[in-house]
Amino acid sequence: MFKIAKKLTVIMLSASIIFSCSGIIAHAEGIKDKKQEYYQEYKRIIREANEKIGSKDFELLPIDEINEDDMLTPKEFQKAVNAAIQLDTQKPVIDDNGGEYSNESNDNMSARASGETVTESQNKKVSVADNHSVIMKCTATFVTRYNASKKRRFITQIKSAKVTVSGYGFSWKKSPTITKRVIDGGRTGEILCLGVIKNPSGFIKQVSLSFEFYCNTGGGIEVR
Repeated sequence: MFKIAKKLTVIMLSASIIFSCSGIIAHAEGIKDKKQEYYQEYKRIIREANEKIGSKDFELLPIDEINEDDMLTPKEFQKAVNAAIQLDTQKPVIDDNGGEYSNESNDNMSARASGETVTESQNKKVSVADNHSVIMKCTATFVTRYNASKKRRFITQIKSAKVTVSGYGFSWKKSPTITKRVIDGGRTGEILCLGVIKNPSGFIKQVSLSFEFYCNTGGGIEVR
């Protein structure tokens, strides 16, 4: 009797293990099917996005390089792609935090000491969903000098410039190429940014951005 009971217990345990393994395999297959389903939708969205912008700036990573936990629903993926498209054409605005000046007692229109530095930021911001945005932020530091004959200040040097991307999982794939130029006879500082942004859901996009900072008569920096 004991042997029969022991044999039944072994059979029940074996059946339980087989059932559990089958459940795990079925769950894994379900995840794989969902990933494949999403990936097919991703390919369609990327193809349509490239057709819309008339280029091949968007690329989709191979499915094996995409982490399942980072995948968005096709609807959310579409929102992320739309945001990436809009960043190229979005008009920049002065950062809400304002700039930094070496002499804070003077306002933007005041004549400043020769060679004074001014730091200012511009944002290109696109809303993706409720409380979610993608932001490209350009921060640059300028040297301005007063020209007595023309009775105004001009930009003489762009000391530094950087462009960051943040929000909705976006980041640079690698550091972008930044080009700094003083144009318009010293009235404008232009920052050109060329790089590739990525989203963890599985796509990358080439971006080419331009930010212009205008120097007013008193040496203050404004959006151009």
